[in-house]
Amino acid sequence: MKTIDPDLIPEWIPYNNLQNIEYLTKGGFSEIYTAIWIDGNFIEWDSERQQLKRFGDHNV
Repeated sequence: MKTIDPDLIPEWIPYNNLQNIEYLTKGGFSEIYTAIWIDGNFIEWDSERQQLKRFGDHNV
């Protein structure tokens, strides 16, 4: 059985899941910010609970 690599699952990050949002720079058509993603991305499958585990707070 082939499993999906949790790092390859695209996710939308809602604004309210970010903290410490700071302006970084301005590009050609956008402004770039850094933040801490509360809970972070998926890291592995928990077969006992049958759900994906999250990494924890993560810089984005």
